[in-house]
Amino acid sequence: MISKRLGNDALVPAPPSSATPSPAVGAGGTPSANDQRDVPPREGTPWAPGGSWVEWAGVLLVFFVAAGDPPPDLNEAHYLCRLKRYWSPDFCRGDLFLESPEAHFTVVWLLGWLTRLVDLTTLAWIGRLCSWAVIAWGWVRMARRVAPYPGVSLLGAALLVVGTEQTHFGGEWIIGGFEAKTLASGAVLHALAAWLDRRWTLSLALLGGATAVHALVGGWSLVALAFAWATQREGRPPLVQLLPGLGLAAAIGAAGV
Repeated sequence: MISKRLGNDALVPAPPSSATPSPAVGAGGTPSANDQRDVPPREGTPWAPGGSWVEWAGVLLVFFVAAGDPPPDLNEAHYLCRLKRYWSPDFCRGDLFLESPEAHFTVVWLLGWLTRLVDLTTLAWIGRLCSWAVIAWGWVRMARRVAPYPGVSLLGAALLVVGTEQTHFGGEWIIGGFEAKTLASGAVLHALAAWLDRRWTLSLALLGGATAVHALVGGWSLVALAFAWATQREGRPPLVQLLPGLGLAAAIGAAGV
């Protein structure tokens, strides 16, 4: 109890302070664990500056070792020829498959024009590296939010490659030759990282981008996110707050539908 002395030496209690107590802090002046419960994970690593880039390069190396065979691989022989046929109408004229309606216009316009500048083998490597880079960065961002420990994303990437090769359903895969679904899968991973940060609008917009690249990959991911929102018990934003994100997803995804 703080008191102040008057002229007659009487002790009178001082009025209580109106200042609110400061939150508890831990070592180094950082908020305690209880005050960080609503703070989204940060991009920086807890063990070394720039660790995210090191892990991204490591995951990219894992993908290259697993799927770095000379082109063409998997569906590349068909997919790359379709890109070239769209931008060079005289290429394989009369081929029924290549002249069928195009289903992935977004990728055709993003990378198809390169067929006028490079051969199909070079384009395959460009598409692979772009896809693997996007997937690797999305994988690291998501892994750092789920298990923020050194090396987890590398181990997880190796398990992802082995798992999709040995336990897939219907021949599906993620890491392999270049096609539309590899780029879309990278966008889905970034959307999951945004969802873990509770950034619903960004997550929905990224899934809209995935839908624009590959309608099935992005569309089913939107269904999965809707299920996650419907079953979330705490911290679920009201539907009205999701309307801007839903509008973005619909506008962006319309390019691939």
